[in-house]
Amino acid sequence: MKFRKLFVLCVVAAMGAAAALAADNEGALGLMRDRCSVRDYQQKPVADEALKMILEAGRLAPTNHNRQPVRVFAVRSPKIVEEVHKLEKSTFNAPELLIVGYDPAKCKRPPKEGETAATIAATMMMVQAQSLGVGTLWTSPHKRDELRALCAIPEGIEMTSILLLGYPAEGFKPAPSHFERKPMEEFAEYR
Repeated sequence: MKFRKLFVLCVVAAMGAAAALAADNEGALGLMRDRCSVRDYQQKPVADEALKMILEAGRLAPTNHNRQPVRVFAVRSPKIVEEVHKLEKSTFNAPELLIVGYDPAKCKRPPKEGETAATIAATMMMVQAQSLGVGTLWTSPHKRDELRALCAIPEGIEMTSILLLGYPAEGFKPAPSHFERKPMEEFAEYR
């Protein structure tokens, strides 16, 4: 009799865990569905704990043979952020920035391996930011030499992107085209 009760409890616990996992999976899809490029930010810093969680998402990103070539530079100083806004276009006055790159010395096949790893890390950080109510926008660095000097990016690190970070401004809405997605049949084919 005790075995039967234990079995029933295990089955109920497993069903609860499966339901929680399904809810988490839909939650992840919901985050990805709702994430959009933010072009209007409140001028307040991202909470320290939120930034740590965003960076942790990037740190956990998969890399080829776990070589972990990705490097991220969190630019939080208002003075430096202001200078980056003057230097780089399309930074939309975001209060903070993450400069994402990679170390080619840690890649077996640079640049492709490093660029891929940095892109995966940036994507994971954007989804984590969305889960915390922090808006993002991905952009490419254009004035790399000036940006390297301004933000003290070590020589040898290849910069791949700048992630803008901040809380969306009051009333911010995604561009109407954000929610337009082609049908699954045009995206994926089964073989």
